[in-house]
Amino acid sequence: MSNKFHFISDFPYLLCMTFGYLLKRAIKKPLESKNKSKCKQIFVCGFSLLTASSIVNSSPVIHSDTIVFQNFSESIVLHKVFEQQYTIEGTKKKVTLANRLIVKTSQAKELLFQYHPQITQVTKLFQGTTFNYFSLMLTSEAFLADVIATLQTSKAIELVQPDILQLQPALERIVDVKSTAALTAVEKKAERIARRKKLAVEQKLLLATGAPYLTEHIKNMWNTTQGDGVKVAIIDDGFDLQHSDLRHVKQLFTYDIENNDTTVKSPNFYQQHGTQVAGVIFAEHNQQGIDGIAPKAGIIAIRQPSSWTSNTLLAFQLAQLAGADIINNSWHTQHLFEPIADVVNDLVVNGRDGLGVAVVFSAGNSGVELSAFGSEALVDKAIVVGATGENGQRLASSNFGDSVDFFTYGDSALSTSNHNKYKEFSGTSLSAAITSGMLALVFSQNEKIPLKQAIDTLFQKNCLKIINTTKISH
Repeated sequence: MSNKFHFISDFPYLLCMTFGYLLKRAIKKPLESKNKSKCKQIFVCGFSLLTASSIVNSSPVIHSDTIVFQNFSESIVLHKVFEQQYTIEGTKKKVTLANRLIVKTSQAKELLFQYHPQITQVTKLFQGTTFNYFSLMLTSEAFLADVIATLQTSKAIELVQPDILQLQPALERIVDVKSTAALTAVEKKAERIARRKKLAVEQKLLLATGAPYLTEHIKNMWNTTQGDGVKVAIIDDGFDLQHSDLRHVKQLFTYDIENNDTTVKSPNFYQQHGTQVAGVIFAEHNQQGIDGIAPKAGIIAIRQPSSWTSNTLLAFQLAQLAGADIINNSWHTQHLFEPIADVVNDLVVNGRDGLGVAVVFSAGNSGVELSAFGSEALVDKAIVVGATGENGQRLASSNFGDSVDFFTYGDSALSTSNHNKYKEFSGTSLSAAITSGMLALVFSQNEKIPLKQAIDTLFQKNCLKIINTTKISH
């Protein structure tokens, strides 16, 4: 528990101490008429003070299996299933909660302890232009509802939500819209063998033909720049920066939020998504492997493999502090929460000294039209990218909708993988990485270019497209 003074919780204790002190002074003197009157006044005063104390603490502590909070002016209701597991009312979405809250306020950190005696630690997560986000640690998850209710009564608290872990992988991977559940074991094995053969052929042809997304416009820009001076942040599941195609990259900043250290290497072979994204953007032009779009840009590598709101806010804060010009997010979660939208919009509007940081998100690979609050792809000012095939039509697996800003290639390509290997990479994760790489080239050509103008440049060069999403690439 913090040693800081909590007025509400300590109020009864202070009243009793004051009353006892006054009474002790009074009874030390002979009970003359004057002192008898004084004692009577003290008892009346003490009784009044203790009554006031009971009023201050009369509100019962809320230990509820239902958590209610605001998100974009709508109420979100969470129902406890067991321990820290909850479901979002009206949906089948499941989340995990901890003994932490996310609070938006312009108040100083020190003032947040006063709101409730169960607040034991306050940590700043993101410093915006006109607001701050903090993490408030409580003594127990059991007090979440009570502390939320208390904070919501304060005009100084702009928003309060639980710290939420969404129970699906934070990273968006390619999903075949045709279900494979009915495939037999033999069919699945045959499918794996076919994919391996296809990959082997692609690897042999790679140096001869280059990646499908390396258009003439990109190659022409290489005549003047390969991303020199641009800072590209990638928030992902981990990075093998010792890969032979990535060793050359200038590491501007690295941090593992999950383990609180600067080692960002993935702990296993399966967490290779970040390495694949990095290859598309940074792979060295060395006549082997693959060629990245902006190999001379600097990398800000942030390992953030989970979807805790607090960790995601911190990841964006670290990218901002490291001076990121572009933040690539080849992932999304199942539900958009307001704190994430707030920080992304703040970075886009006010980052790069008002020129705008490019915050790029993949649209997702479920082949559906995005709905309100469905994912980070719904953030108003983010650059949301869908995937097309080589024919320029939307991949069946790519999400679409009004919030998807552009489409670019995402069908299939090789990229760097863990343990110095290469692996097929596809979907909107690839499309987002390609977009980030192309923006790095544009920023390198003109470091003072506003974000909107940079996007317009790519659009005019036909690198990014607005397409008829009803036509699907097969």
